[in-house]
Amino acid sequence: MARFTWGDSVRIRLDAPPNYRPGEYAAVVGVVEATFRNGPYFDSFPPGALYTVEYADFSSQDVPEESLQPFE
Repeated sequence: MARFTWGDSVRIRLDAPPNYRPGEYAAVVGVVEATFRNGPYFDSFPPGALYTVEYADFSSQDVPEESLQPFE
């Protein structure tokens, strides 16, 4: 089960890869549960839920759950 859901505010963990923009805040705008991950695109991510997050500059990208933490 996914830890976050649509609309949650999250922060990219400081130890996340640089392409995920560590330390930045974002909003969850999409969730793909681990059981629904199918296809070669998903093979490039670690196991678990995958989230589409939108940053303050309105850009977005897919980020694995392990690279996110709750907004505090």
